[in-house]
Amino acid sequence: MRRLLLVNLAGLAVSLAGAVCCESQTTSIVHSFTGSSSDGDAPTSLIEAQDGNYYGTTAYGGAEGSCTDNDGKTVGCGTVFKLSNGMVTVLYSFSGGTDGGYPTGLIQGPNGYLYGTAAFGGLVSSSTTTNPNCGTVGCGVIFEINPAQPPAAGQLVPLYTFSGASDPTVTTPAPPDGAYPNPLTLGAGGVFYGTSIPCSGCKESSYGFLFSFTPGASTPFVTLSIFGSSDKQENQSSLDYPNALVQATTTTLYGTTQLGGDTSCLGGWGCGGTFSYTLPGTNPGVESDVCYLGNSVNASSS
Repeated sequence: MRRLLLVNLAGLAVSLAGAVCCESQTTSIVHSFTGSSSDGDAPTSLIEAQDGNYYGTTAYGGAEGSCTDNDGKTVGCGTVFKLSNGMVTVLYSFSGGTDGGYPTGLIQGPNGYLYGTAAFGGLVSSSTTTNPNCGTVGCGVIFEINPAQPPAAGQLVPLYTFSGASDPTVTTPAPPDGAYPNPLTLGAGGVFYGTSIPCSGCKESSYGFLFSFTPGASTPFVTLSIFGSSDKQENQSSLDYPNALVQATTTTLYGTTQLGGDTSCLGGWGCGGTFSYTLPGTNPGVESDVCYLGNSVNASSS
């Protein structure tokens, strides 16, 4: 059972969407997730939206889908939920099909819509379709949902389906975009940025992707940088398998990678590193590509 907890700092009661903590307690349970169709299982981080309510996703549970959790049990494929006045309301249950499955989190756009990624789903192999890269689980999607609408079928709209393509020399029928996307970050001008990694069944000629996504644009998805090539440093392996991003300035994104850098970890796969990325056209004279900032070092090896 998963629980949503509130922290009471210095004896001050913290209020979350109308649920007030008791001053004598350090935490207060607002909602315990049951894994059922009424809430879901394994919630991710909450966001506070413009309407004053809180929204989040669960990786499992919900009313739809036949996904598999970490214990190998068949479960729902995740939910989008609203927390208001201490009550959780499911806005959408993922099916694991074209709408995605295993959502990773939400962020609100300037238009008030919620945007997010689902790590799996999208184009999945079936009796009528084939996904050569991610098979029956799919490579993931980017989606939007209008929190002002009551829960209903069609409320969630998939905006982009990842193909799992990873070869930077092949751009048709789909550009290299990777799979299993991380949560999005919102940049200046209403542009979202994110990262993805190679699909598990793909030939790993690339080890991660940094992309932009602009809803409504003629070309909404653009691969900005590919990990595993230009970010390689002397006496270091390339930075691989990026995590989610943060935009520190209007011109620069920062992030970390799970692998690469110092090769003393994981049999040479690396201990991970940090990087920056200068957005195209924002800093004349500076090349727009991943810039290696430093790596994690395996403390046990020293």
